[in-house]
Amino acid sequence: MYQKINQSLANEVLAEVCEMDLYKFETLIVDLFAKMGYGKLQYESHVTRKPGDDGIDGIVTADKLGFDSIYTQAKSYNDTSVGRLDIQKFVGALAVQGAQKGIFITRSIYTKEAIAFVERNLNYKIVLIDGNRLADLMIEYELGVLTQYIYQVKQIDRDYFSEE
Repeated sequence: MYQKINQSLANEVLAEVCEMDLYKFETLIVDLFAKMGYGKLQYESHVTRKPGDDGIDGIVTADKLGFDSIYTQAKSYNDTSVGRLDIQKFVGALAVQGAQKGIFITRSIYTKEAIAFVERNLNYKIVLIDGNRLADLMIEYELGVLTQYIYQVKQIDRDYFSEE
C-alpha cells in the first residue's frame, strides 16, 4: 500500500514539474541540490538569461565549503527524450570548463543511446536524472511535498524486561 501511495505521489509531483516554466524548473533544481546537502549554485545562466553560458546551466559546489564543483544542465523537455547528442554537447561544455563532473536533469527520459554514451565515457562522471528519478528525489528530500501521516512501528524493549 505504501508503494502505491508513493507511486501515485511521484506521478502527481512529476505532472506538476512538467507544468513549470523553464525558470521555475531550474529554480527547483537549485532547491533540490540544497536539500540534498550540496553547496549553493554559483551561477545560473539560463535562469538569469546570461549570454555565453557555454552550455552550462550552473555550478553546484559538491559540499558546503566549496571544495569541488559539479556542473549542471537542465532540459525542460516534456515530450521529447534527451538523446546522445544532448549529452555529447554537455560533455563538450564540461571540457571547455576543464571539468569532469556533471549532472544532467530532465523532466522526460533519456534514450538508450544517451545512457550507453554516459556508461561508456570513463573520462567524465555524468549523473543522469530523468523525470521519474527527479520526482523520487523530491519526495525523498521533501521538496514540494508535505508529510501527512507518520506511522510508528513498535517493538519490545528487551533491556527493560531483562533481569540485570
